Amino acid sequence: MIEKIQLNTHNITLINFYSIVTECELDIINDLYQYDMLLPLSFKVKDTKKVFYFYIIKKILEVLITSHDKNKLIFYFNENDIPLTEITQYCTKYSFKSFIKTIARKLNQLFPLKIYFYDLCFREFENITGEVKDIIMKVQYKSRSFKIENYTFSKIKAFTQKYELTYLDKEYFDQVKVKSIMYK
Repeated sequence: MIEKIQLNTHNITLINFYSIVTECELDIINDLYQYDMLLPLSFKVKDTKKVFYFYIIKKILEVLITSHDKNKLIFYFNENDIPLTEITQYCTKYSFKSFIKTIARKLNQLFPLKIYFYDLCFREFENITGEVKDIIMKVQYKSRSFKIENYTFSKIKAFTQKYELTYLDKEYFDQVKVKSIMYK
């Protein structure tokens, strides 16, 4: 289940980035197993990266497209929030955490998403304290400074060609862009 915290007074819905990963972890493991890439699991192999990118991007876009939330959707990433997952049975927790952080940073650069990186536990946003208020202000500033109208998708198109993510076509991008503009 995708972890969300609605901060309605701030017009923000935070989505835990790791919950996206957890949602698609079984599909990732199954594909890696099917193509004999699970043992040994190496995050340096292009095909391994492709499987992770495929499912994580697909899940993120699915969340964006199907959302009926009136708030701005912000993905929140805290590398210390890593849950115990089945994938960590095939690699070290450190290498998995490092790889997912790399994916999150890459997606933040390429996609018209807002991913906020901070070291506060995701669940702490349920109780708004002084530190949480400061972070919310920074998240709001980041979301306001991002202009989806200026986004061209050229970098992500090159990325999808590199990793052969063919399901990400122009129509899919247009859906995401329209949805992002609607809920800005």
